Amino acid sequence: MGIFDGCLLVSDIDGTLLHDGVIPQKNIDAIEWFKSEGGIFTIATGRAIAAAEYSYEISRANAPLIALNGSVIYDFKNKSFLYSKTLDSRCADIVFEILEKFPTVGAEFFNGLDIYLIRGNEGTKYHSEYERFSFKELPENYTSIPWEKVLFAFEDFETVELLGEYVKKFNLDYCRFVNTCVSETARYFELLPAGANKGAAIKELKRISGAKYSFGIGDFYNDLELIRDADFGAAVFAAPDEIKQLANYVTCTCEDGAVADFIDYIQTNYIK
Repeated sequence: MGIFDGCLLVSDIDGTLLHDGVIPQKNIDAIEWFKSEGGIFTIATGRAIAAAEYSYEISRANAPLIALNGSVIYDFKNKSFLYSKTLDSRCADIVFEILEKFPTVGAEFFNGLDIYLIRGNEGTKYHSEYERFSFKELPENYTSIPWEKVLFAFEDFETVELLGEYVKKFNLDYCRFVNTCVSETARYFELLPAGANKGAAIKELKRISGAKYSFGIGDFYNDLELIRDADFGAAVFAAPDEIKQLANYVTCTCEDGAVADFIDYIQTNYIK
C-alpha cells in the first residue's frame, strides 16, 4: 500500500508541467515518486493526441490522456478512445462566418487522431511546428466529418481581442468559445462542444480509473474547470488572478517545478 493509493493527479502541459517545452527535473522525479506510492498520473491538454504523445511519454503517465481540452480521453496502451464529444454540425456555419469576417485568421479542426487545415496562416504554421504534427489533406466532404474541436490561430493581438468580442454574439447551448493561449508566439481561440472541458473529463477519468480522490493543476483559462471540478485543485503561480482564486492551492512557478510542489503539498496537507 502506497501513500498515494486512490489518488488521480491530472496536470496541464504548457506553463504547468513544461517550461519552454522542457519538463523540469523536479517534476519528473516527483511524478515517479507519486506513482511508486500508488498514484495515478496523466496530463490534460488542449493539444491533439499526436501532439501530446511526447509529453505523455516523457512524463511516464500511467493513465489515459485527456486531450483537445476535454473533448476526448484516449488510452495509448490499447489505442482506443474511452470518451469523446463532437461539435454540433451547425458549428461549421459559425466557423465559416468567422473566417469570412476575419480574413487573416487561420483555422484547424480535429477528428480523432487527425488534424485538418481549413485555412492556413503564420499562426497555424507555428502551431504545427511547435507541436510537431502535420496536417492531413482536407477531403471534399470535410464538413460531414465529426469535429471534436476547432482552433483559430491569429497573427496579431488586436484580432484576438476583436474576435473575442465578436463571438459573444453566439450565445449557443451546443458549443462554446475558449481563449486558450495568448503569448508572443502563440495566439489561439477554440470552439468546443458544449460540456467538453477538462473538468468533465477528470470526473470521467476518476470514474474509469476507480480513483478515490482527484487532483488537478493548470495555469490558464482552459484549465478553469480542471482546477474547479477536481476534488482539490491547484493553479500555477503565473496563472491569471481569476484562475488562482478558484484554486485550493497556488504553487511555485512552472520553471521551479509546479507539479512537484503540488505533489509535496498533497502529501503534507491532504493525505491522511
